[in-house]
Amino acid sequence: MQLRYRVSPFCAFAVLVAIGLAAPSFAQSKYVVTDLGTLGGTTNYPASINNSGQVAGYSTIAGGSLFSTGQFAYRTEPNQPINPNTDSLGLLLGGTYSTATGINNSGQVASYTYFSSTFTEEASIATPGQPLLGLGTFTAPLDSSLANGLNDLGQVVGASNVPNTCTGYSTFHAYVTAANGSVTAATDLGTLVPAPYTACGFSSALAVNNAGDVVGSSSVTYGSFVQHAFLSIPGSAMQDLGTIGGPSTANSFAYAINRSGQIVGQSYLAKEPSIYHAFLTTASGPMQDLGTLGGENSGANDINTSGAIVGNSLLSDNETLHGFIYSGGTMQDLNNLIPAGTPWVIENASAINDNGQIVGEGTYNGVSRGFRLDPVNMAFTNLLVELVSPNLGLNLAQQITTALHVAAALAEFELGHYSAAITQLNAFITEITSIENAGHLSAANATMLIDAAQAIIAAL
Repeated sequence: MQLRYRVSPFCAFAVLVAIGLAAPSFAQSKYVVTDLGTLGGTTNYPASINNSGQVAGYSTIAGGSLFSTGQFAYRTEPNQPINPNTDSLGLLLGGTYSTATGINNSGQVASYTYFSSTFTEEASIATPGQPLLGLGTFTAPLDSSLANGLNDLGQVVGASNVPNTCTGYSTFHAYVTAANGSVTAATDLGTLVPAPYTACGFSSALAVNNAGDVVGSSSVTYGSFVQHAFLSIPGSAMQDLGTIGGPSTANSFAYAINRSGQIVGQSYLAKEPSIYHAFLTTASGPMQDLGTLGGENSGANDINTSGAIVGNSLLSDNETLHGFIYSGGTMQDLNNLIPAGTPWVIENASAINDNGQIVGEGTYNGVSRGFRLDPVNMAFTNLLVELVSPNLGLNLAQQITTALHVAAALAEFELGHYSAAITQLNAFITEITSIENAGHLSAANATMLIDAAQAIIAAL
């Protein structure tokens, strides 16, 4: 985990010990919910989270609306909500709106800008400290390219226009760039359509792992709209991953691949072509049906290194959509893993990092919001890191006193002593209140720390 702040030797030790205690635990039964906020508008769609807790997505600004000049891609600081003053990634020159789709562990963001003047898009990459960089397209400047994800090497995947030699029009083909490279004809991954009509099909790359293995979807025959999930390994032909239940005319889509080559997505059922389920598979198959939360449909959006999967599913009423986590062979409704009585409804989980943090969309008191879910052990760690922020202005003695309560609470939590953990957190709240009353901590910062502690208490 990358820490944001310089810390004193003691507090650095306390934080590091806490991080060691807070190793990812996917048996974790509860999460702390953080509202990620917006860029100033009313909507936020988080798309991806890296292992430092940075989130990328797109949000409206004050007075703006989706798919207009009021929508911008963003990247947060580690484990922080959106800061409207610093987190917008802006647009490529002349653009109308931008959308972020992925973030890697270096903080690079894959995104694209829409140009209303030409009705086109251009893929881009945002590297920290550098201007937004357009990646170009396969062919003419007036063609389009989309960026759908990237890996830690800076390889971007997506789709771009190519001429359809069979129809005289154009189609989209999947691509994978070189590390920090551009979209060129050489990056075209082709399609699953057999020769001689391969170039006439359409495909889109949706994710790439650090080995350069790409997944997405492609048409399977010329003249048909049937798409199958594919895997493209460097140096090998694009592989058809099929559908749940075996080869069929049903559609399937691969949305994510982890470093072990585990692939997730959604597939329509071979025997029930109007119903789709989340799946897990590998290059050797077969495609495993992950089931649902009781309704007909489900889809898996992401998988982390440990094999934890997130997505969404209809409930038994076939109307209500809830986010899920699938781990250890079981699909769990994320709404059962957040504090009871919360105003939050988790509707979709879009991404999960290797620490088990999850981002997605839901509602808070009926209003659409983007969220970050932290396993309780990660929430402890985040609170310890906040205590050593120079922005708080706590002196060394105050850092030590408050950190000891949080570290002790975390130790009790890891032992399953929840009442003792709550006692330590309440002592932390009392200490913070005392420091505030003495004039050594602003009311806003005190409220932020107390709210964080109370959120952990609610989850225990």
